[in-house]
Amino acid sequence: MTEAFDPGEALGMIEDEESRVRRALAVNLPVQLLAWGVAWLVGFLALWLDVRAHSSYTPPGTLSSLVFFALLLVAGVVTAIATTRATRGVGGRTARTGARLGLGWGVGYGGFVLVAGGVAVYGTPEAASVMMTAGAVLIAGLMYLLSGAVWDDPLLVRLGVGIIAVGGVASWTGPVWAPLVAGVAGGGGLLVAAGLAVARRRRA
Repeated sequence: MTEAFDPGEALGMIEDEESRVRRALAVNLPVQLLAWGVAWLVGFLALWLDVRAHSSYTPPGTLSSLVFFALLLVAGVVTAIATTRATRGVGGRTARTGARLGLGWGVGYGGFVLVAGGVAVYGTPEAASVMMTAGAVLIAGLMYLLSGAVWDDPLLVRLGVGIIAVGGVASWTGPVWAPLVAGVAGGGGLLVAAGLAVARRRRA
């Protein structure tokens, strides 16, 4: 005899699954924030040291750009591995939510690169540089804010708001100083958030 479907039990199973994923993501969150904090701090500072070495504005050179993008790549790989481990064996709505957030990061930055490319072609090098720095920070802030709302994580919400503010401030500091603001305030903010995430996990 087939057992009767219990909507309450099914809802409880879904909630338990989402709770497990949130706990797993919370465990991996400090690692992800640390990776991105180091990448931003070191990467943006490398760009800033490069551009400030010239008497008139010159876009970042090949070496500093390679250092920057290599660090971002490493942080991206760390994030992908941590997220995959946290959601392994999870299906249904929770898996779709995680996949859509991941897609949001990729599509958001993909669209941003197209916009920044247009600014680089039709604008000045200074405008393109500010756009690349502040815009990249802004996209990250929006995604952290969205992730915090989706996973009901106040720490990510506050981080998102702070990163958005950093992007806004950086856009007004000019092409030379924007990377410094992004590196120190943005990267530093991510490192602080990583520390808060560790402290929260220990209290749990």
